[in-house]
Amino acid sequence: MANKSNYPALEAGYGVLNPNYGSLSKNNYDTQEVGFFGLTRKSIENSMGPNASSGMGPMVGVVLRVEGFTNQNGTMDPTSWVSLAGQGLDKNISADGVGLLQLRIRVPEIHACLPVPTDLPESTIEDTNHAIINMYPVYTSRDVRTSQEIPPPGTLVWVDYQNRDTMMGPIFLGAVDNTAIAPPNTNGITGKGAFDAPRRTIYEVNPSTPEAISGQSEVDREFPGSLVIKIAKRLLKDSPIPDDYIVTGQGYPEITAICQTELNFWENGKIREPDFYKEGDQVTERLATYWKNVKGNPITKINDHEPWSAAFISYVLKDADFIGAWSHFKYSKRNENTAFWKTYSLLEDEPEKIKVQLGDVVVKPRKGKSKALSHGDVVWKIENGLAQLVGGNVSKDTSKVIAGMPLNPDGTIQNPGKYVLILKRQSTQIAKN
Repeated sequence: MANKSNYPALEAGYGVLNPNYGSLSKNNYDTQEVGFFGLTRKSIENSMGPNASSGMGPMVGVVLRVEGFTNQNGTMDPTSWVSLAGQGLDKNISADGVGLLQLRIRVPEIHACLPVPTDLPESTIEDTNHAIINMYPVYTSRDVRTSQEIPPPGTLVWVDYQNRDTMMGPIFLGAVDNTAIAPPNTNGITGKGAFDAPRRTIYEVNPSTPEAISGQSEVDREFPGSLVIKIAKRLLKDSPIPDDYIVTGQGYPEITAICQTELNFWENGKIREPDFYKEGDQVTERLATYWKNVKGNPITKINDHEPWSAAFISYVLKDADFIGAWSHFKYSKRNENTAFWKTYSLLEDEPEKIKVQLGDVVVKPRKGKSKALSHGDVVWKIENGLAQLVGGNVSKDTSKVIAGMPLNPDGTIQNPGKYVLILKRQSTQIAKN
């Protein structure tokens, strides 16, 4: 018996993620002319043969491994349009130009003949599953916009091909969850609203481009009056980073093990917040620990379903001289300029002057009645040109790995997305080489 995968999405059977039916009645055969084995052979050919995906629109797959960006690791799929562009069609979109995200993805209906990995290890970890993952094709992001957020392994995503008949030019369209970029209509084929969701405000990947800088101003329109944006604007005006300097810091390397413990407890998003305070319940006790660390009343906070993302960040950094708070806005101000921490703006061209370290906290505005609403995540790992983030009270009240933040080769921020602040431990400014 084959070993089961640690990721439930990988256990999806054929036709579960992508129903592959030509019609409700499907094909009819004359049983007088075709015997049992003939019927079986024809059924297999129709459902799993080389043309099984013919006529299908964009499909859902599972991320196996993040392969970095084309402008950092090169173009890994030779059939991709990016690979051809790099051969002279347009130098501006070559491997040295635009950075497009690359992912290895499993689509059960297409890759039914390939073995399923039992685990999805990081590329830096030696593991036999990498040999299996390497059998799967590399999907390249359709444009810089869909490279904004990096879905972690095990995430459901939309994919397509430039040529569906030959399966050439695999394209990553975006994550399935409702916060991701919706895939476009393709050849007039749409699901029941799956491809018609309005596109959300996003930024270009390269923060040095005019489009990206103007994109940052879109935050004001989307989050009018946000207090964390006001902090970011004030810092940009009062204490901008000199153009010939880079901000670095001591960081907090211990955060990796601390976050791993929390992720293990929450099973990376599978465990959910309880409906009310339950004495002796493990999840309740965990949340109570977070709230007690910021001097909050656990019973009241849990029963009122008070957002606990700021309490989570404050807890995992409690031994790093971090001044915690109930809200991200408050801890951003409290740690704005202490003996250990400093807050920096991520507006305009500041991101490319800031080198990311483990333990850095990034904060973004959030919609709601209060202008102080915001959300923060902590950098718990840095690999493959990505600052991987972990947050609390995300995706229906749990803790899990969030999308990665793309970095430049020197470790500075390539694209902050909607994050407007970064908090760094023991930071300093050093002159560029």
